[in-house]
Amino acid sequence: MPREHFYSAPSTRPTSSLVQCAPLFPRIALSGILDRFNRRSQPVFLKVYVLHPSVEIIGAVAAFITTVGWIPQVAKIARERRAGDISLVTTGVLAFGILLWALYGLLIGSWPVILANGFTFMLVAAIVAMKLRYG
Repeated sequence: MPREHFYSAPSTRPTSSLVQCAPLFPRIALSGILDRFNRRSQPVFLKVYVLHPSVEIIGAVAAFITTVGWIPQVAKIARERRAGDISLVTTGVLAFGILLWALYGLLIGSWPVILANGFTFMLVAAIVAMKLRYG
C-alpha cells in the first residue's frame, strides 16, 4: 500500500496538516462495517490533524488550571487531617475517569493529555487515600 493511503483517502494526496496516527497503533483501520457502508476497496484509516498553535495554548492553559486547582484541596485535607465533607464515591469515580483520560492520552500519543491527566490523577488519588485514612 502506498504511504499516502495511510494518511488520507486513496484518491487524494496528503496535505501538510495531516500527521501520522498514534505511535502505539500506527495503522488503526475503521471497522469492516463502516467499510461496507463506504464501499471502498481500501481500508479507511483514522486521520489526526495538527491544531493551530492558539488552540494548543488554550488547551495547555486549561490543563494547567484544572490540574493545579486540586492542590489547595489536597493541602487542606493534609493540613486538617479531616476529609468528612469529601464524597468517596464521587472522588473515586472522578479518579477513575481521569485515569481513563491519561490512558486515552497514551493511546493517541498526546503528551499534554498524558501529563495533565497523569498529574491530576495523582492529586485526586491522594484525596481518595486521605479520605480512606481520615474518614
